[in-house]
Amino acid sequence: MIKDRQFEKIREGVRGELLSANEHFNIISQFLDAPREITAITRKYQTFFFYTQLAHIKLLCISLYNVTKYNEQTGNIPRWLCYIRFHRTLSTRYLGDISAIEEKLKSHTDFLACVYTLRDQYYAHNQLKRKKLEITLENIRDGCKTLLPDLHDMYDSLSLKYDRSTWVFTTVPSININELLTDLTAYKKMIMLGRSRHRNG
Repeated sequence: MIKDRQFEKIREGVRGELLSANEHFNIISQFLDAPREITAITRKYQTFFFYTQLAHIKLLCISLYNVTKYNEQTGNIPRWLCYIRFHRTLSTRYLGDISAIEEKLKSHTDFLACVYTLRDQYYAHNQLKRKKLEITLENIRDGCKTLLPDLHDMYDSLSLKYDRSTWVFTTVPSININELLTDLTAYKKMIMLGRSRHRNG
């Protein structure tokens, strides 16, 4: 098989953004699905956790924007499709695939329009004249539940026909929020117990 450096460069850029989006989505989901005792901790330190969650939401939106919006200078799915379509040899290998992927991406237009507005007017640029959005964290999570698997499938579809390689994006989260907060709570109780024993000793 003849290697195509530009194809692989775009693929690598797409993979990086998808991995980033998947990781931020997993962390956000853990916050939303946290049990009651963990929620009590996040409420107690709500300023810290508010900005922690906001940071992951921002980075999630930016990664989704980067991977789904055409930009000649970055690795994104629309540019990947365009490159294949006008490639002398690759175009014949992907007959029908490009249109199918474009249609699949188009099916997420409404959700992506919200993501683009958040990225353009709120997160990447602090615009004074902003479009008012009525979207919740749950809405973002629900949109990603269908969008991310489709993006993963698009990546695998394009990569598989090139060199028979795929990528596992749905990995076990590297950060478990519940375990982290449980450990911190246990540590705090241990410190308080030690101080109590010291005072009573």
